[in-house]
Amino acid sequence: GLTPARLAAGLGLGAEYWRRVGRAEPVYRYPVMGWNYMPPSGGGLVHPHLQFFRFQAPPAALAEALAVSRARPGAWVELAQAEREAGERYLGRTGPWEWFVPFAPVGLWGEVWALAPEIPTLDALLDRGWDDLLAGFAHLLGRFAALGIHSFNAALFVGPEAAEPLPAQLRVVPRTFLNDRDYAPDLNFFQAVLAEPVCAVWPERLAGELRWG
Repeated sequence: GLTPARLAAGLGLGAEYWRRVGRAEPVYRYPVMGWNYMPPSGGGLVHPHLQFFRFQAPPAALAEALAVSRARPGAWVELAQAEREAGERYLGRTGPWEWFVPFAPVGLWGEVWALAPEIPTLDALLDRGWDDLLAGFAHLLGRFAALGIHSFNAALFVGPEAAEPLPAQLRVVPRTFLNDRDYAPDLNFFQAVLAEPVCAVWPERLAGELRWG
């Protein structure tokens, strides 16, 4: 089964890949973990498998997050504090990880972020370990299961080094078929052609259904 120990082992193996590629090919600066879980997410294999990358140029979401850090270094701390204090989209905290539904989700059925303002670099993330992150993730998967959600896309990224910091972030987008008759996907021309995210749920309502803390 998909246990915390098994996930920790997978993350540890991917972290070793990040380390080795970073040493051998420093031009590939930007570490990203991607995950398509089960067929509605685009996953081609019916088992959990993580994909680890080192990019020479950051993907769009990471590039945007890094730009925010450059323009306003305290922005991510402020965001975590604002979500925690407002409470309406906040899910809970596990160690340094603040869990919440962002105010503008990119998924049709919403999105969940875990943000760790105290972990600004890859080295800090690897030194911290995975227990706190996986504790929150276990809570999230339990709530997903209660809502009948059994598939998701996820990405984990962090600043590559002290010269380019970015608090570690896990972003999770739940995925389902629109119906069980013809298994229509939850992606249409807005996302596929116009590059416009569409969300069919209120973030605050989703947070109320997912909250554990």
